[in-house]
Amino acid sequence: MGALRSQKESDLARTHYHLGALCAARGDVEAAQREYQRAIDLDSEGFYRQRAEKALEDQPATPRQ
Repeated sequence: MGALRSQKESDLARTHYHLGALCAARGDVEAAQREYQRAIDLDSEGFYRQRAEKALEDQPATPRQ
């Protein structure tokens, strides 16, 4: 059961990471930050956590207008 939950969380982390990237590309910084943070919360030490943390570091501090 633990492996299934872990795989599900990994899949969800991947989804939230990509949603964050989409939001960032559209200029919706706040939504991107939420999605990246959700990816981090779901992937405690994996690939998408690292990518989401890097994306948050690279994001502008304020939304584009």
